[in-house]
This record gives sequence, structure tokens and C-alpha cells, in this order.
Amino acid sequence: MAIDKLNYYSDEYGVSDCINGIVTSIDDFEIEKNGYDIILSVSSLEHINSEDAFINKLYEIRNGIKENGVVCLIVNSEISETDKQSGKPLEPQFEVNLKTDKLVSLFQDVFIDWQFLKTTVVNQRYDIPRNDCVADLTTNVVTCVVRKA
Repeated sequence: MAIDKLNYYSDEYGVSDCINGIVTSIDDFEIEKNGYDIILSVSSLEHINSEDAFINKLYEIRNGIKENGVVCLIVNSEISETDKQSGKPLEPQFEVNLKTDKLVSLFQDVFIDWQFLKTTVVNQRYDIPRNDCVADLTTNVVTCVVRKA
């Protein structure tokens, strides 16, 4: 598991007193207000239970950053999956699947008075193993990096 590697390498490099690995669902993890210098989320927020919970978590992230702290969010949008062999559409295995424009707009609204360091949208395509097939997954990957000024 990734957490085991985190613990192993933090011991190996002598930083284990600075690392606190936690295994829990994103929905259940409470972000301490003004508790973090940086929050990094890569391809995970789209697995929150609902769009409302997703928006609430964005505000929780916003409130969790200390002054001059940085948030880096990498979120998939407009996700589609197709069975590579049959060409049949599949239901994407993501709980939140927003339109790209809506996602970018949400980031702009939530972090309205922050400094935007980077915002990109990149179309990507992957082969993803699913139960009994391989899916062709396409997505717009939105990267948003902001600083609380």
C-alpha cells in the first residue's frame, strides 16, 4: 500500500516526525482550519460522494490553508469510458464528473481572492482495466495552483 511506502521512506530519510499518514475516505477527512502550508490533491476529489460534497470540500481546502500557503488541485472532468474491444460506452467510475468549464469556474469562485499561479486543461486518454474489459478513458485534466495572499 502507498501508506506503507510513505512510512518506510519517511523513516529511511529521517523525516518520520514530520509525516502523519492517514488512511480514510476523502469525504470523512476533516481539514483543520488554517492547518496547512500546502494541500495537494491529484485525481482524488472526483471520487467524493456528490457534487455538493465536492464543493464543500473545496471550501474546506480553502479554509485549511495558512497565509501564503499553496493549493494544487488536479481534477479530471468530462470523463468518458468506452470498452476498447466492443466500442460500447461504459459508465465512468467517478462519483463527480463535471463539465470542464464548470470545474474551472468553481475553482475561480472558491479561490476568487487568491493568486492563481497556474490553470491548465489538458485532454488525456488512458487504457484502464475494468472488471472484465479494458476501457478507453478520455478526460480533460484540470490543474489549478493557487496561493493564499
